Amino acid sequence: LAKTYSFATCIHASMETFPFRDKEFDLYINCRAIHSTDTDMNKAVSEAIRVTKGKVVLSVSNGYRVDSRIVKGMYDYDTQKIDEEKSQIILNSLKAIFIERKYKVEEVSSDAELFLILTPDPSTSN
Repeated sequence: LAKTYSFATCIHASMETFPFRDKEFDLYINCRAIHSTDTDMNKAVSEAIRVTKGKVVLSVSNGYRVDSRIVKGMYDYDTQKIDEEKSQIILNSLKAIFIERKYKVEEVSSDAELFLILTPDPSTSN
């Protein structure tokens, strides 16, 4: 990114412990990352909320191109197969975490991706 855009700064950090100030960003986007490692999703969500003033967008993979078609699901490294339910299970876990933290949740999908668009629920603020 920095090679393409001279104005860009690249910072390598764990999504569980960001080196940024509270509410430093207007928008947080996480594409296919929060679920693809051994990341603690609760910690990652806490950090996303901490560094963001408002909207959070997360994506979870839900398909792979196999023989010129999209096969729905997420690859399971233990079984070495595509699990058709795994993406939705992860998405539901993330939704529950954000709902518990008083966020409004909108779900959007494409052929191979599930998205959550999350905004703080103003009706729950004191």
